[in-house]
Amino acid sequence: INIEAVPILFKELNKNRTEDINLNLALSDVEGVSSFTQAIDFKYNLYDGNFGNGSLKHTETHRQELIEKNCTFVEYEVKTESLVSLFEKYVDRKPQLFILDVEGHEHTVLSSLDKLDTSFHPEIWCIEYGHSGFEAIQQIMKKNHYSLDYKDSINLLFSKGA
Repeated sequence: INIEAVPILFKELNKNRTEDINLNLALSDVEGVSSFTQAIDFKYNLYDGNFGNGSLKHTETHRQELIEKNCTFVEYEVKTESLVSLFEKYVDRKPQLFILDVEGHEHTVLSSLDKLDTSFHPEIWCIEYGHSGFEAIQQIMKKNHYSLDYKDSINLLFSKGA
């Protein structure tokens, strides 16, 4: 299952991942519709000027970094799904791996993890935390019986404990 909120990147995802379930939405803590901010960096001109640095809510520090790199911003209205809703609709067995990279919105997505049936909790999580608070993510994961196995400058790996 692949999730992409940016329309042009979703189109590329569909073209390149034809055997997968591809969803044009953003993960959050609720179902609905929300404003999604896409940073555009014309220096690299990826996908006609779009690249994958979009978020439902960039942190102020991250947004300032993007501004300093001369990015511009475009707003989209996107469908949002919670982790629980995503699993109820699309997951029929426990995932081995879940990769979460939502540009500073990670702790919000993970806040509903304790509402997800534990038999569907992924064995391993890879979570980008470079724009989110490490402590907030670690607290959520510990509460849900995950152990931190690896940490580098932007990613965390958690595995399911006993």
